[in-house]
Amino acid sequence: MENFISSSRTTSSTSLDGTTTLSSTSQSSETASESPKRKTSFLDDPERQKLSQDFRKATEEWVADMEEWWRNLPTDQQQWAFYNVCRRIYEGDVMQRRSYRGVLYDTFGWGPEAYALGMEARYMDLHNLLWDAIEGDTKYSDRDLKRINQELEDAAKYDCCQD
Repeated sequence: MENFISSSRTTSSTSLDGTTTLSSTSQSSETASESPKRKTSFLDDPERQKLSQDFRKATEEWVADMEEWWRNLPTDQQQWAFYNVCRRIYEGDVMQRRSYRGVLYDTFGWGPEAYALGMEARYMDLHNLLWDAIEGDTKYSDRDLKRINQELEDAAKYDCCQD
């Protein structure tokens, strides 16, 4: 809690041209325990907590609906959906190296409404894993890897000689 105690003194002075100037000197003291109003943190705000609970409940219901939809699909339609999603992810993420949004919008042909859907489905995690894995494979050329290995061997030999 915060408390602001202020004492100020106002003085006036008259300049040579006859104008009066007011000046103020003030002293303030702040203490954390004497505030008349307690500031509520954003995380403790009851309205925010209610919204968060409502969102969580709606998400759980939606996931349950999606699971029921999936279970009710015939196996061949499940496999068609699986095939088409995997093919598009491979095309957008691996072959075209698109961003998360690029795959959703350009490869799948969807709009911004798919962004949260992909997040909830953990697609962004998959996208980032694929991106990192591909970058790791292509980040260094064979020549770079040989140079790095040689430097590590040289450092190990140097360390052995220092004992």
